Amino acid sequence: MQIEHFILANNSSIDINTNTLSVFGILDDMQIQAPAGMPLNLTFHAILIVKRETENGPINSSFVMSVIGPNGMNIGQEIKMPAVMQAVHRRSRLRVITEIPVVLSGVYRVRMVNQDHEKISSEVSLNIQIMPVVVPTLQ
Repeated sequence: MQIEHFILANNSSIDINTNTLSVFGILDDMQIQAPAGMPLNLTFHAILIVKRETENGPINSSFVMSVIGPNGMNIGQEIKMPAVMQAVHRRSRLRVITEIPVVLSGVYRVRMVNQDHEKISSEVSLNIQIMPVVVPTLQ
């Protein structure tokens, strides 16, 4: 098995009739306005497409997604995504909708690693610039 695509997006949808995936707003570089020092939950869709290389028969495996912040620390919880393919399937699509707390500006790395074969992995970088805004106070 190998990873064909791994992307982060603002939104995605799957057509109920055709099983077609539509992806909206691919995330790679973004600016967010937020009060300084206040955590902001960033919701995103992580989409992973895997395909067979030379494997025959059914495949039952799992991928683990983790997020590393600009300070090198893991953010949020790891998410386990099962990858199951019947013998007749050549590709599989995995999609998870999740969120991470964002406090720092910088590069956030999202990693997807196969639990059975760590060499089967992919990483996507997301540069986030937090633009501080002033919050009015009541007097």
